[in-house]
Amino acid sequence: MIRKKSLALGLCTCCFLLFFMSTLRAEASANLEDASTSVSDPASSVQTEGPGAYQINTMPDVTIDDGSVIDSTQPILKDVRTAEQGNQTLLIKTWDAPPDYDANWLIESDFEKGGISYKKAYLLQVSENHRDQSKLASETVTIAHENRNDALAKLQPIMDYDKDGFRGQLTLQADAIVTEAAGKSSYSYELTDTREYTGLERNDPYNIPKTLEKDGSQLQLTDVDWTKLGEGNYKAVATYRGMATGSTVTGYLSTATYIGEVKKEVLDSVTYAVVYEGNLIPPPPIDFSPYLIMGGCALIVLAATLIWISKRNNTKVYAMIGKEYQLVHKQRLTSLAPIIDLFPQDISGQSEEFMIILNRLALRRLRGHNIKII
Repeated sequence: MIRKKSLALGLCTCCFLLFFMSTLRAEASANLEDASTSVSDPASSVQTEGPGAYQINTMPDVTIDDGSVIDSTQPILKDVRTAEQGNQTLLIKTWDAPPDYDANWLIESDFEKGGISYKKAYLLQVSENHRDQSKLASETVTIAHENRNDALAKLQPIMDYDKDGFRGQLTLQADAIVTEAAGKSSYSYELTDTREYTGLERNDPYNIPKTLEKDGSQLQLTDVDWTKLGEGNYKAVATYRGMATGSTVTGYLSTATYIGEVKKEVLDSVTYAVVYEGNLIPPPPIDFSPYLIMGGCALIVLAATLIWISKRNNTKVYAMIGKEYQLVHKQRLTSLAPIIDLFPQDISGQSEEFMIILNRLALRRLRGHNIKII
């Protein structure tokens, strides 16, 4: 029975050691598998063709779309992707930055992600992004013409605009044309007038006005025609002459206004790609100290058990005390010293009749040996 227990204990200890080693191997394999899985998933890659082809693992786009006001002076992260180029893992971050933004500020310091350590490889300018800027433009045109109503016929209905990068077409505002005389010439002409005077007592020119005003010009009396109407009654028809001046328009100037929307292409932003090279982070060294402590404790228990088994008493001595045998002594018999001593202090004087019992393991070990009783 004792041997069976010893064998069972030894087998349990061996099984524990085997389980301990299997656990170490499984943990190391799991660490390596997790590290490899975090690099990339080939099933989710898109294979490109041609020299230098690499796989793209699409990740969710990172954009600002929360309805808030975007600061136009700061870059916007548009996309984050991973790529496999040969044995090299790449992380590509795409940014839209203002035209005057220093792209070097987009580069991040070394970082870790998904079990991979990344560092900056290079910075690429992907594209320049333009947009149309529009405004309302106006132009004035002045033309000369002889007849007052010739302006509209001489003006074009559409005018091309090209100034400060803005281009477009302007439309004539026909109802806003302003026309003015461009110049005048003076001339003189003879002005005549006649007046009739009646009820004159005599035909004396003294009573006839010598000058008169007409249209702003002064006329001089030049002739009088008398008619006698009766005794002491005359009628006079006086003729006056003088010089008058006038002016005439020699040409006209018309000013016209053209209005329309014009546009120009302006640089709105620049797209950059920051590429980071990644290297697999080696798994941390396995801490064997807990397992070594457990294994050491198991070995200590095994050694203590074996020592206890080797030192265990395998012989019992019973003495007839009264009318029954009572256990009075225990000892261990070995093949090197198969001696039973009936005279130790706990046995001596107890009885003259003894019974000695050996366990089964002791009997097997002492088979063929002589047991000496003293």
